[in-house]
Amino acid sequence: MLLSKIFKSVFIVFGLTVIGMFGWRYFNKTQEVALSTPSHNVSDLKSASLEKNYLVRSKISVARETEIKEEYAGTTEPYREVNLDAQISGRIKKIRVREGDFVRQGDILFTLYDDDRTNKLMSARAEVALRKMQYIAAQKLEAKKFTSPISLATAYNNLEKANLGLKKAELNYARLKVAAPFDGVVNKIFVEPNAILSDSMMDLKLCRIVALSPLFVTIEVPERAYEQLRSLKTVYVRLADNREIEGEIVFVSSVANEKTKTFKVKIQINNSDLMLPAGMSVSVVLPLTFSNVHEISPSWIALSGEGVAGIMAIVSEKTRFMPVQIVRATKSTFFVTGLPSQLRIITLGQNVIQDGTGVRYENSDV
Repeated sequence: MLLSKIFKSVFIVFGLTVIGMFGWRYFNKTQEVALSTPSHNVSDLKSASLEKNYLVRSKISVARETEIKEEYAGTTEPYREVNLDAQISGRIKKIRVREGDFVRQGDILFTLYDDDRTNKLMSARAEVALRKMQYIAAQKLEAKKFTSPISLATAYNNLEKANLGLKKAELNYARLKVAAPFDGVVNKIFVEPNAILSDSMMDLKLCRIVALSPLFVTIEVPERAYEQLRSLKTVYVRLADNREIEGEIVFVSSVANEKTKTFKVKIQINNSDLMLPAGMSVSVVLPLTFSNVHEISPSWIALSGEGVAGIMAIVSEKTRFMPVQIVRATKSTFFVTGLPSQLRIITLGQNVIQDGTGVRYENSDV
């Protein structure tokens, strides 16, 4: 009995020993295999990946001349705008208009109290009459040699001074009434009846008048559209309600904005019914013609390592990244320039391969 227990214990120890030996040899063999595996540097792996011939889908794209209607945000501006000032000091007697009124050139908008200006005008006229009589008398006396030439010159000088005084009195009297300088809308009134306008004030502003017929629309356009602007005769201005109004380009800046590198363009539109206000946001549609445009799917676009948008083309069975300039984009089509007139573009697989990778391709219907 005791012998059998000893035999069992020896058998168990022997079995564990054998298992341990095989496990140790297996562990060492695994380590040797791992250590004996040769290492590859990153450049070798990258070169190996570039030499692989990936299978991609592609399509030949041919450029063509395309008219693209580009939209630019703009703002309506008045044809004219002026702050109407009083030309003399005084007190407001009557305001003949209200804000929003349309006025014609020459309409009286404000009147000032006389403040003795009528009397000054009458006095100036009397002074002129007196000096004229004195000058005529001096001429007669000088002709008979009863007076010296100096006396005649003095009489003439007095007459000229009187004429200047009369002109000043007439001008100040006329300035008691303030008239509209052109047809327009009274946009803002700055004074109230009986308000005092003093020479010591910084300005003598009475109201602001804006001319809304015609209207100007100002936009900023990029360099690529600048060359074509001078040949455009007609453009279209789209309003907030999607109505389109024909417009004419009347000004193109010759100097680009230093910060945005864009050019200011001014467009004139008809507003004879005065229905359109100044300061309204609109869109200007410019029909621009580009001679070398490819129409591609948005899914064909790839990004370079620097984040530049472009496409992956196939040249001599290798990929080549080509940057593009998107001149117009819709949900289904990008219109791009900056590419050769004809090339093969990768349509599927361009985002998983690198520039310069060898590829095999099949034609795509997309």
